[in-house]
Amino acid sequence: MNKIEDKNVLLSILIHSDINLVRGVIKKFVDKDININIPFPKGISLMAKNNKNQDHELENIENALSTSEAFIEKYKKEISYVLGGIILVAVIILAFKSWYIEPKEAEAKDKIAICQEVFAKDSFQLALNGDGEDILGFEAIAKDYKFTKTAKLASLYAGICHFQLNDYENAVKWLNKFDLNSVNVSPATTGLIGDCYVEMKEYEKAVKYFKKARKEDNELTAHF
Repeated sequence: MNKIEDKNVLLSILIHSDINLVRGVIKKFVDKDININIPFPKGISLMAKNNKNQDHELENIENALSTSEAFIEKYKKEISYVLGGIILVAVIILAFKSWYIEPKEAEAKDKIAICQEVFAKDSFQLALNGDGEDILGFEAIAKDYKFTKTAKLASLYAGICHFQLNDYENAVKWLNKFDLNSVNVSPATTGLIGDCYVEMKEYEKAVKYFKKARKEDNELTAHF
């Protein structure tokens, strides 16, 4: 093979082969009278650069994992305490809900049903305070069955009873204990607080609650 043919062979390999094979070929021809200062094709240089970038990324990932492992190893006691605390709190909440809230909720519903029947007959005093026997009264239900939804509903009924009995100050107190964010009755409840302030001649507060009630009513209408 003459010099020109050798050069053609080398050029062909350079174009179609990877960098390691090229180096081997150059080493083979180094004893021959061939000018090997031939620039590598762009693809080979790019491949080498990509390989370096990938190696660098892998090294970064390995360093990050090593740092995380070192952190966990160093603070494993503290981490186990925190996780244990979170699990314990979750168990307590579930137990409280299952063993206290749910039974209390069922009991409170039975109690408030009797008061609602009395309330429907306009016996507001009896519905509010009960009779000490079968009728517990809205106020007592709200106090005795805290953390239940029925207790909040009892607060609303207690506020209405106080309003009907012309006790506007207590009406405001009990109405504010109800969840005013409830979509179903919020505008009416807020408006009733405004009525209480009108009766107490506190007109600025009354206007404030009437505006709030109108806004809630518009939001409720838009919701539906």
